[in-house]
Amino acid sequence: MTTYSLIFWLPSILECRPQKFIYDKKDVEGGECLPVSLMRGLEITHTLTNSGANIVLVALLVAMNWGTIKEKKSKYGLGAVIMLGLLCVAILDVGKITGLTVLDL
Repeated sequence: MTTYSLIFWLPSILECRPQKFIYDKKDVEGGECLPVSLMRGLEITHTLTNSGANIVLVALLVAMNWGTIKEKKSKYGLGAVIMLGLLCVAILDVGKITGLTVLDL
């Protein structure tokens, strides 16, 4: 997890040269940044990778705890809570990829 986060974090830090150009494009002459399409692709890849890791971790959680729960009501309750959590994460991830916010809905 740390390795892939660093892989996506470094281009964000080193996006522009000089770094002051990220925030102040008018006063810095000769600054340049990585293409927006490259940064957008990295953002989408990072979001999808993070979503996949979340799904795997939730599946492991369910697999470890499913056998310990005896009552069917409790199993269905656990499943419902986990599905609601995954739905919320999926909505946030789709919003991040598409650029939509809650205010746009």
